[in-house]
This record gives sequence, C-alpha cells and structure tokens, in this order.
Amino acid sequence: MAEIRLQRLRLPKRCTDLAGHTFGRLTAKEYVGRDRQKLSLWKCECECGDTHITRASSLRSGAVRSCGCLQRDIRKITSTKHGLSVNPEGNKPNLYQTWSNMKSRCFNSSTPKFRNHGGRGITVCMEWIHSYENFHVWATNNGYESGLTLERKDNNGDYSPSNCIWTSYKIQNNNKRDNHTITYHGVTRTISGWSEVLGIKSNTLHSRLTVYGWNIAKALTLPVRRRVLKCA
Repeated sequence: MAEIRLQRLRLPKRCTDLAGHTFGRLTAKEYVGRDRQKLSLWKCECECGDTHITRASSLRSGAVRSCGCLQRDIRKITSTKHGLSVNPEGNKPNLYQTWSNMKSRCFNSSTPKFRNHGGRGITVCMEWIHSYENFHVWATNNGYESGLTLERKDNNGDYSPSNCIWTSYKIQNNNKRDNHTITYHGVTRTISGWSEVLGIKSNTLHSRLTVYGWNIAKALTLPVRRRVLKCA
C-alpha cells in the first residue's frame, strides 16, 4: 500500500522554522499545518524509525521528546531494573501484583476498594511506595508464601513493615472491619469462627440470625436437623 503523504504546506512567516532541529529523539522534518487550537504542527522522525506529528510548542518546551518509545523504555527499565518484577516466564509474579494492588487501593480513586483505604486516609509508607525491591525483601523475610494475603494489624493504620503481616485469605476475611461478629457467653467470634467451633455451616448461622430472626442463643445451640433419605 502506497504511503499517504500530507500536502507540503508553506511555513507561515511568524512561525519558527524547526526543520532539521532535534528535540530529544525527534527530528523535525516539515511543517504540516495547524491543529484546532491554531497551533503549528510538525512532522518528526523518531530515532526508532517511526514518524510522529506534534505541536511546535511541545517540541520546544520538551513536553514531547519521542514518538512514545522513550516513555515505554523508561517504564521497562524502572519495572525490571532489580530483576524482581518479572518471573522467568515474563509475567508479573503474585507478590508484585500484591504490591501494585496495595498502592492502587490507597491512591487510585477509581478502584472499588479505594473508599475503604485511601478514602479513609490509609496510605503506604515511604519505604514501600516507590520501591518494590524494599517490599520484596520485607515480604520474603516475614513469612510470605504463595497463596497468602497482606493484612494490616491495625485496620486504621497504614501499610508499613510494623503494621503488616501475611495471612490466609480465610483469616483475613474473618478480620475485616465490616464482618459480622457475635458475642455469646462473653465470647466474641465472627460467624465463620462460630461455624468452625460448632460445626454448623456459616450460611445456616447467617440465615438463622438474619432471615429467620432467631436470637443468638437459639441460633448457636439448636442442632441442625439431619435429613433422612427415604428409600423407594
């Protein structure tokens, strides 16, 4: 397919001729008109071989220095310089995802979990926020194993080495601040906790208390009726 060439335009007298000048990885080749804001546009050639059209003002200010390849290279170097954020298969390991998700919960207001984290003022300590390497060292020295999740000891505290532990997903769910707890004879447990002690399914206990409106004593002490299968 033949390359579509833009019509060569005459450079207005009041515009600076940038042809042949280099800005970062871009070399300005020719003036190609104006954008909707009536700002001059230049067709440039990037060191990587691609062409890129951008504003003259962006070139002169340094806001644009490549076709986009420079930003990609910087991100690649930043994320892989310590050799920990990519596994041998080229994928991001679970621990790196945990670190990324932790920061997202605290700083990305578009994520569903931001309301209960960053929205409440929860943040990430300076030791971890910009260094996955520091987080990785702490994790491996403090019991991290695949399948464990990161939990804060103080649910109102920040993510930091002194306030975080590794735990199973089940235990973490039991410790959530919005989990339903029940106190009976001076002992307080979650529904999951009572379920394990009594041998009654969590769904059954939840239904007894919220659907059928049983009191706590009845919900926790009445044995579950076993169904008797009738033979034909």
